[in-house]
Amino acid sequence: MYAIRSYYEVQAVEWCCKAAEQGHIVAQYKLAGMHEKGRGVPEDEVQAVEWYHKAAEQGHIIAQYKLGEMYANGRGVTKDDAQAVEWYHKAAEQGYAMAQRSLGMMYEYGWGVPKDEVQAVEWYRKAAEQGHKEAQCDLAMMYEKGRGVTKDEVQAVEWYRKAAEQGYAMAQCSLGGMYAKGRGVTKDNAQAVHWYGKAARQGKMFNLD
Repeated sequence: MYAIRSYYEVQAVEWCCKAAEQGHIVAQYKLAGMHEKGRGVPEDEVQAVEWYHKAAEQGHIIAQYKLGEMYANGRGVTKDDAQAVEWYHKAAEQGYAMAQRSLGMMYEYGWGVPKDEVQAVEWYRKAAEQGHKEAQCDLAMMYEKGRGVTKDEVQAVEWYRKAAEQGYAMAQCSLGGMYAKGRGVTKDNAQAVHWYGKAARQGKMFNLD
C-alpha cells in the first residue's frame, strides 16, 4: 500500500510541477506544501518557501499566510519577523482568520513591528468574529487585563465562553477561573468545576495567576 501511495504522490508532484512552472497559482501552493511535508519528494523547506513565494505574490491567501509562518519560524529561510508581518498582513487584509490572529500576536508582542496592543486587539477581534477559537481566547485575555482595550471582565467572559464552547482548553480553564473568582460573572463554583473539568479531561491545565 505504501509503494502505491508513494507512486501516486510522485506522479502528483510531477504534474503539479508542470503546472506550477507555467504559473498556475494553486499548483504552486500545492507544490510548496509537498516540499514542506515531504510528500512525493524529499522534505525541502527552502523549495517550499520558493513555491509559497510564487503563489503568495500572485495573491494566494493561504500561501501568503504560510510564507509568513516560514519567516516567523525561520523555516527554509532566515528568520525575519518583519517579513512575516508583511505576509501575514497581506493575508489578513483578505480576511484570512489565521493570518489575522498571527498578525495580532505580532502586534501584541512587538515582533517585526512596534508593539501596539490596540492593533493587536483589532486583529484578534477580526479573527474572533470569524469563529477562530484561539483569537477569541486572545481577545478575552486582552479584555480581562485591559490591554489595548478598556478592561471589561464581562466581555472577557463572553469571549472565553465562545472559545471554550469550541473545546479550546485554555479558554475552558480561564472561564473556570472567572467563575471561581466571580469576575465578569456571578461566582459559581459548580460552573468553575465544570469548565476546569473540561480542560483537565484534555490533559490541560494552565496557570491563571
